[in-house]
Amino acid sequence: MAHTKAQGIRRLAIERLAVSPLADPARPPVCQAAARAAARASERSPIPLLHGGSDPDYLFTRVLGIPRVNIPYAAPRRENHAPNENITLEGFFCGIKTSAAFLHEAAKL
Repeated sequence: MAHTKAQGIRRLAIERLAVSPLADPARPPVCQAAARAAARASERSPIPLLHGGSDPDYLFTRVLGIPRVNIPYAAPRRENHAPNENITLEGFFCGIKTSAAFLHEAAKL
């Protein structure tokens, strides 16, 4: 609150929002396509991870009924979205290859 006062904001309303958790153990075809793409791009078997976040996954999958997959470019524990966020060049280029391979795999669905 001290920061907002320093910025000249005298009244502030805070509303707590909740996002429904989501985990899809069924591994829909789009997830299988992403796994094939990751294996093809990295020449290693991918390890599926569950991760937290506030992305609109629930909106796409549960409200709109659109299957969704997240292909991160940075490795876990790389301080994603922090001031010291970082990624290796190898990870960056692997992410590009994975995205291209995913488009190829998804086109087959």
